[in-house]
Amino acid sequence: MQQGGGMRDDSLKEESDTQQNDAQGGDAQFHWPLQRDAGDASDCGDPRDQNPNDVRDEDDHLDHQYPRLIHQTWKDNFIPSKWTAYHESWRRHHPVPHWEHRLWTDDMCRQLLATSYPEYLALYDSFPQTIQRVDFWRYAALHRYGGVYADLDCESLQSLEPLLKAMQARNAKIILGQTDGRIECAFMISTPRHPMWLALMAHIQRRMNNLPLWLRVVSDTTSLGVLWTTGPFALTRFVRENTKKTAGSSVGKRAPVPSWASSDVVVAPEHYFYPHSWLDRQRQLSLPESLPADSYVRHHYSDSWLSSKEQAAVNVVTSSTGRLWLLGLALAIIVIAALLTWFAVARSREKKKGSKTRIPGVVVGDTSRCGATTDQCDTS
Repeated sequence: MQQGGGMRDDSLKEESDTQQNDAQGGDAQFHWPLQRDAGDASDCGDPRDQNPNDVRDEDDHLDHQYPRLIHQTWKDNFIPSKWTAYHESWRRHHPVPHWEHRLWTDDMCRQLLATSYPEYLALYDSFPQTIQRVDFWRYAALHRYGGVYADLDCESLQSLEPLLKAMQARNAKIILGQTDGRIECAFMISTPRHPMWLALMAHIQRRMNNLPLWLRVVSDTTSLGVLWTTGPFALTRFVRENTKKTAGSSVGKRAPVPSWASSDVVVAPEHYFYPHSWLDRQRQLSLPESLPADSYVRHHYSDSWLSSKEQAAVNVVTSSTGRLWLLGLALAIIVIAALLTWFAVARSREKKKGSKTRIPGVVVGDTSRCGATTDQCDTS
């Protein structure tokens, strides 16, 4: 139940059954029907319009390469101490001046939408939870600037340079990560102005305008609705629905997420960015030296966007003791259900057997040979 959204300490507050390519098939092709002209300056604006301190050369924002720019976000300029070590890990492995590090505040995030994507500003302001706005902003920022987005609880394990060079050599434009069978949005890499992000933003807008009843209930009563509206479930659903079946590939509703989705949009193997499952969030994580050599990022699953009660429930579910209790409860429910079913079947059979009992010499329903009681029936 990992959100992968920007972190918020102040309690910000289906599984998609759509089609998905089987990993054994050929490269999947993505189509993004809603596109914006990358060269239309009036549409996208100049990068320096968003940040007066941005003095990067325009060549750094060309669509055919990844800008050495790392985006992170917090409500203000003061990152909580529990995440400062992770934040510094990005600066250590991606030093200035070769890399630019940009911390976006909530005001800066809204300004980006207001300036470059005014058609989505009303939607952005209408989101009931801050984490939904953070999710939507990250898609806009990756479209507008490209570069790397990382949650504050994502730790850099090594430089991304080898990965970026390898992906650029194969003309990959977007690099996504996956864990527990879904595509995550806690860490993403993109070239600027890739049309997938615009299509995703339009998809979210349509989704918010037509929420099913069950999702409205979930969104109104818990923080979990964000998963299906703007978070990883929404991203996973969108990628699956926009994956074209190619010759030799098979499409199934619950096939694993393909490790290499296409030459343009790549879904990397789990251990690249998520070497530990969300279910292991409370387990003592191994040292970076014991992780695979090609693990670049480790997500620590703070899930601080959940309410305090939801956090407590998650801690129970993901703890070893909690899992044992849940397993025991599940087994108890299965045993009780089996016993109830057995008793119901046995009783039904007994009733059927009793209904077939006949008094010798008497036709059922014929009382012509009986007196007032069945004891007086003439059986001769």
